[in-house]
Amino acid sequence: MDPRETRLRAQVDALDLATATGVWAIRSESSTVYFVDLDRGCLMRARGKDSQVFPYDDQWLPLIEVSSHDSSQRPGRLGVVRVGERPRWLTDPRGGAGAYEWRLQRTITAIEPVTEEQVVALRVPGPDGEDLDGPR
Repeated sequence: MDPRETRLRAQVDALDLATATGVWAIRSESSTVYFVDLDRGCLMRARGKDSQVFPYDDQWLPLIEVSSHDSSQRPGRLGVVRVGERPRWLTDPRGGAGAYEWRLQRTITAIEPVTEEQVVALRVPGPDGEDLDGPR
């Protein structure tokens, strides 16, 4: 197999950010999709049609942590996202200024791998216009 080929990965029910690799689409019933690049440690909220506008939408941001909450509202599980739970994403859009931003995503309906072709389309500049180089 040619090493430049994208490894085939399947949709999963849970994603452990400490051990997984690659770029993943985290979907909910909303048209907004969260993309996480586990090789570069960054997150992008790709705002969907009719979704609320937030600062830093459609930009790759350094990911600080994620916690996943189920409907019981027990303390969230750090570093793992699961279908059926709501992740709380914490990012550092100002790059070390300590002014973190968080977003609470709707309940996850699917966790899907992103293909090489899709990754190329996701490359966008960071919050200050710098090129975070996006996922590779």
